[in-house]
Amino acid sequence: MASILGNVRLTVAIAAMAICSITVAISAVVAGLFVSLSDTNSADVAKAANSATRITTEILSVNLPSLEACLDKQDNVAALTMRSMPRCRNDRFIDTVASVSSQNASIYVYNTEVSPDFNIGMTSLLTPDEERLIDRPIMAGTELFDAMVANEKVLDSRTINGISYATRYQLIAMANGTVIGALFVATDRAPIEAVIG
Repeated sequence: MASILGNVRLTVAIAAMAICSITVAISAVVAGLFVSLSDTNSADVAKAANSATRITTEILSVNLPSLEACLDKQDNVAALTMRSMPRCRNDRFIDTVASVSSQNASIYVYNTEVSPDFNIGMTSLLTPDEERLIDRPIMAGTELFDAMVANEKVLDSRTINGISYATRYQLIAMANGTVIGALFVATDRAPIEAVIG
């Protein structure tokens, strides 16, 4: 009788160890898969924001002949130069850019004679009441402002009107380096993040 109980305990112990080993292995695979998808998702978001900026820049350069884009080795927009900022009077222009590129876009104007901040000259972003979302300046002294003036590429995430966007800010300068504005491109993150969902 004692040997039968000993065999049952040994059998139960072996089965329990096998089940624990399988559970640990499955947990490790699931955790690894989640981390891998998360890293891929971050890379995909950055790639989408960079691609949207390039497309938007190409469309803008057709309508603004003085706009010149300098691309890096990965074909991302590295710099934008213009002779002068356009007068921002017509929202149809930026709406057309947003419609063709399937991204939201804004053009910021930087004129220290008017304001120390980057102010929106035109935008395709709308409030829930269908008004232009123009009260979004890049305030002087903020991290974003300092990065813009230092001509750093700024990839960020913003929630605007309840929609999560991957955003890219690209400085616009004159040939002599004088900062005159910035391009803002917003890509909806939902389709990209649906992979992890």
